[in-house]
Amino acid sequence: MRSRSFLSPLCLLFLLCAIGQCLGQLNPFARKDNPFLTAFTLAWHTPLPDDTALFELCPIRQNQQDDLLLLIGTESPTDFRRRLLLTHWDGFRFATDATASFIGWATDPLIAGHFADSWPTLAAPDETDAQPPKNKIVKTPKLPMVQIVTSGGIFMWKGGGFERLCDPPPALRFSLIRPGQLDLLVCGNGDNTSVWTLNAGKLVTDDLHLNPTEEGYPHWGTGTYPFEGRQNLTTNILYAQTYWQGQRRWLIGVLTAGTSGSPTGTPDGDRLIVYVPKADERDKTFWQLTRFDDYEESWRSDPLPGKVLDVRIGDPRDDGKIGLLALVDEGKGKRELYCFQPVR
Repeated sequence: MRSRSFLSPLCLLFLLCAIGQCLGQLNPFARKDNPFLTAFTLAWHTPLPDDTALFELCPIRQNQQDDLLLLIGTESPTDFRRRLLLTHWDGFRFATDATASFIGWATDPLIAGHFADSWPTLAAPDETDAQPPKNKIVKTPKLPMVQIVTSGGIFMWKGGGFERLCDPPPALRFSLIRPGQLDLLVCGNGDNTSVWTLNAGKLVTDDLHLNPTEEGYPHWGTGTYPFEGRQNLTTNILYAQTYWQGQRRWLIGVLTAGTSGSPTGTPDGDRLIVYVPKADERDKTFWQLTRFDDYEESWRSDPLPGKVLDVRIGDPRDDGKIGLLALVDEGKGKRELYCFQPVR
């Protein structure tokens, strides 16, 4: 793949690695004059279906409320059967609106985003000599604003259910969120990194046109699961998610159980940690913050009752307040979704 970008896909991954290596050296005591500082409080938690592996938040059904997408796996790591669920909050629980089944990968992705603005007619053309009426305008059907990318295919919401559009790109890891532009799908790692987009109904490789002065950030779609080439923030802190909107500029890590300074044998669960840019870096984009002293720790959670599998940002219960959400494996297949809302 040719790249005419300011930052090539390979350089992009090197940049993410450099950020990860630097954050372990940060001073945990945040400066009080930093406008980016954020603390969180636990707002709610609710059970999810057993063996939920990943989740995603996005307005899928063409309304303003975030829908909750769930990727359901199995107990066995050698069983690749997967189910995709689209759910919404009905006031009591997350009710299911649609499902799709497929065979997954060893490291599954689940990413929703704006990867195409239109789609060609899916029906086969009528092979006759008949011509359309002279004054009839034939319009290409428009896709919903959001596409859902999984190991089983790229889906859209249509007619009250999922419609599969095409195969996914291989080894999908994250998307690039670019305000005012279509999102990009980023696959592989190192020299094998590739960038994909949807064009005229086909999934095609694309050049990465990324100016470091432009806004944007990576949106991770594989949770905390290991894969070849994955770079973490430190040895014990997993790089779980990024969110970069306005004053909310968060790098989110997961401190794995047993590494929080507690005595050996204390049954701590995983903790969430949020890093923010220092006050002096307020005018820089995500791509420009590459030094170890550009960030500082803003908040960390109490131990959660299990292993954090995935972290996303959104408002799935329509509380009118964005939340930091964590999917937690509480053992024996049980899953719980925890929502922490910012208090500043």
